[in-house]
Amino acid sequence: MLYSDDGKMCAFAKSVGLETQSTWELQVPEKTPDLFEE
Repeated sequence: MLYSDDGKMCAFAKSVGLETQSTWELQVPEKTPDLFEE
């Protein structure tokens, strides 16, 4: 839903911070330990 073929929703979601939430949900799991450990 956040990602449309036009990519306009991507830009909109990013502007609102929705895309960031989704991105973190996918990347955080592996990177969080290192980021917070340092």
